[in-house]
Amino acid sequence: LGFGGLEFKDLESLLVDRRLYKISIPSYYAVFLNQALNAQLKDKNIRQALGLGVDKQKIVSEVFDNHAMVIHGPITPSVAGYEPSIYKDEHFDPDTASALLENNGWKREEDGIRAKIINRQKVRLEFEIVVPQAEFLIKTVEILKGGWEKIGIRLNPVVLRPSEVSNDIIKTRNYQILIFGTIIKNNPDIFSFWHSSERFYPGGNLAIFNNKIVDGLLESIKIPLDPIKQDEAVKKIQSTIYQEQPAIFLYSPLYLYVTTKDLGGLEAQLINSRSGRFSNITDWHLKTSRSFR
Repeated sequence: LGFGGLEFKDLESLLVDRRLYKISIPSYYAVFLNQALNAQLKDKNIRQALGLGVDKQKIVSEVFDNHAMVIHGPITPSVAGYEPSIYKDEHFDPDTASALLENNGWKREEDGIRAKIINRQKVRLEFEIVVPQAEFLIKTVEILKGGWEKIGIRLNPVVLRPSEVSNDIIKTRNYQILIFGTIIKNNPDIFSFWHSSERFYPGGNLAIFNNKIVDGLLESIKIPLDPIKQDEAVKKIQSTIYQEQPAIFLYSPLYLYVTTKDLGGLEAQLINSRSGRFSNITDWHLKTSRSFR
């Protein structure tokens, strides 16, 4: 009757009549900035410049042929408490990014990469990014690399097998920058991804983020709260993370599911996991008929 997990490029090779469902999953990919391993990433101006230098819409268009959603923060739009107004000013602006770096003493060298004298030593804006070996992530990083070079920042990709990234790199937090995915299961409780106690393995705080305000808010929503107070806490978490920019949130790929054209009863909706598409399988049908009762 159907199958899922398709990549958009596979759709053209399907010759049979079909119906395509684009299903949102509460997950995202982001670029995590490890301030503990590279001193320059502690500079908020540099983190802001990196964010301004990312053309998210271009990535979604060129990497996914628009079969993905742009993501702006640590929860996706389907999660309770998501507040779009927090991100209303986010935009791709390489000119402002360049000016921000220039005004903070980062001057372009002959090769176009910016440098600055710090403690009598020349420091260049050059970072390594660890990339799990997946075609869409490699393409994403190629676009990031091109965009950041235009503002004077060099990105050196280190492509590794996914098992190496999970078992070695993430365990030891041995990366300056990491591109990786997060599944939040449609839940505003993102304690394990952003609380400071989760900075080290096996915690999921890949940005090594340490903020006492966010810690307190994350702790508060783990216990039953008045819905209004919980929404306020979730909004404050989003706002603080957005302002501090410990990560650059990129996209959430849509789950592509194809069925025969005559299949009825399947509802295209938000699911918590790929298997969640079967949640109403008892309603699926190929034929309908009228009956008198």
